[in-house]
Amino acid sequence: MKYPLFIQNGRVFVNGKETVDPVLIGYAVLDAAENTDAIITNRKEVIENYIKENKLRRTFERSVLTDLVCKMESFNSELLIENGLNKNIAKSSTYNFIKLLHEANIISKQESFYFN
Repeated sequence: MKYPLFIQNGRVFVNGKETVDPVLIGYAVLDAAENTDAIITNRKEVIENYIKENKLRRTFERSVLTDLVCKMESFNSELLIENGLNKNIAKSSTYNFIKLLHEANIISKQESFYFN
């Protein structure tokens, strides 16, 4: 059984409509688990290409924050700052990185940031 399933903001959608069917939710979760590595790789490539195209430096901070962002399905600035601080990344570096993601149209500009 193949349906266009996807998970967004913790909700499961089938053919563009939200579902509460536990079987379909299970399929969506399994599909997401199988495709997680591909999604992480794609997001990382997009960020790294933006940095390269705009001739920005590949700093340790950007590398760590890129890895953190790619592992998150959704996040807000506070969570990213907290995770960055655990990796010895300054708040200012995190804010600058979020600004970079906005400028690259990788995330939308909201209090909670989600990948486009």
